[in-house]
Amino acid sequence: MTKLVWDELTERVYFAGVDRGVIYPTDGSPPVVWNGLTAVTDSSQSELKTYYYDGRLLLVRIVPREFAGKIEAITYPDVLDALTGAVPHAAGIRVHNSLSGEFHMTYRTLIGNPADGTDHGYRIHLLYNLKASFDDVVAKTLGDSIEPNDFSWTVTSVVRFVKNNLSLTHLSLDSREVDSTTLQSIEDQLYGTDTTAPSMPDPRDLIP
Repeated sequence: MTKLVWDELTERVYFAGVDRGVIYPTDGSPPVVWNGLTAVTDSSQSELKTYYYDGRLLLVRIVPREFAGKIEAITYPDVLDALTGAVPHAAGIRVHNSLSGEFHMTYRTLIGNPADGTDHGYRIHLLYNLKASFDDVVAKTLGDSIEPNDFSWTVTSVVRFVKNNLSLTHLSLDSREVDSTTLQSIEDQLYGTDTTAPSMPDPRDLIP
């Protein structure tokens, strides 16, 4: 028999931080690093649907939703303007409120414990076929100290990849569980190498 043990240092796992943001436009434009990313909120919880027959509960079914959420940053790459409807028209001139584009995105979250800190592991999140809209932007007068504007976007996904009846809009790779050679190969594709350009992998290739 194995006795249960509480509060082992290696079991006190926590999740923290967000970094390594990258935008992959779907129009063939090169991927762009997203510096200044501060938060990604996933609001795509599953929905419970209940079915009744003759007034009695017959079935409770969990219906997964596509990715929906919010992205926050203190700065963002110029390509995101065009992808959210601010289309460049001439040098330095953008036409706002145009049709938005579609893009993929990846970011990383860290996994820590008291023994290793945040070097314990990480998860790479892959978001596919995103549509984003700018949230309200408030421009304020300057005071004694300069406070940068915060930006946020509401994002939703469009289902375009399906395998084994799974809608592949949000995948995550856990460095503690994925084979290290496989993970390195995927990271090389996502971030590029000295000899290869970065690209977003087809999600169907990542699902057995």
